[in-house]
Amino acid sequence: MWSRPTSPHRNSRPAITLIELIVVMSVIVVLGALIVGIQGSYRTQELASRGTQDLQGWLFEAKQLAQRDKAPRGIRLLADSQGRFSQVQFIAQPGNFTGGTITFVQAGIWAVSGVDLTGGLGTDQSLWPIQQGDFLYVSGGVIRGQVTGVTVSGTQQLIQVNDPKDATGTSTTDWYVVRSARSLPGEETRSLPEGVMVDFAPYGSLPQRSTLPGEPPLGTMDILFTPTGSVTGNAGKQGKVILWIRDANRVAPDVGEQILIVIYTRTGMIATYPVDTASADPFAFTRDPKFRPSGL
Repeated sequence: MWSRPTSPHRNSRPAITLIELIVVMSVIVVLGALIVGIQGSYRTQELASRGTQDLQGWLFEAKQLAQRDKAPRGIRLLADSQGRFSQVQFIAQPGNFTGGTITFVQAGIWAVSGVDLTGGLGTDQSLWPIQQGDFLYVSGGVIRGQVTGVTVSGTQQLIQVNDPKDATGTSTTDWYVVRSARSLPGEETRSLPEGVMVDFAPYGSLPQRSTLPGEPPLGTMDILFTPTGSVTGNAGKQGKVILWIRDANRVAPDVGEQILIVIYTRTGMIATYPVDTASADPFAFTRDPKFRPSGL
């Protein structure tokens, strides 16, 4: 039976024109730009959240160490090479140091005998039991200044302090050194995720975003927990410590995810709140009894 031949062009599709190709490519470029923007936004939020989780975890770990060791333990916030507080060091406050006899030599210098000021730890002064920033008390708890240095040469052992007062004739076994917090041996410095910082810069009429006071003598930012969980030191003198976590690469104060870590100094509870950038009071949520924070 004869059938009509089929034309070779009947089922063929027309070729894509140059204009159609340009339109398709333009749509792909626009979609790609949208995806990159969304991913960047999510990445910023993820960084701030990760930084908050890390810092919360380190604070909780310090509380656990204080309970385990039955002595003050905590963290010290350190600035990186750009001046951003993005690093953390675990710290401990050892008990008072005493022993032997202390004798006044001249203003700001006291000699010690009968006890080893090196602690038997060799020539590395960073390991010695008395450090710069500790406080010397002599004869009934009278403060004789802040330690500025310790010198050991042969049998001579000297403590230098910043007190110019004269104490000629004083030689006594009634003395001790109140030791400041120092880094825990064997603990490495930990860093927040790259691009995340604890912000201490001013905000509007506020002198600074974070409300953690500096510790003497080096202006370090210390948070020390007691074995019962409360906060001691300068930070413990206020009702709560607030740490403002944000993306360090964002210049505008209300751009990107920003989170507050709040440490209640009496109980040691650690909670998180969002920053209220929509009002004049960025800490409003920390004072709102209806707002339920997340915390440890």
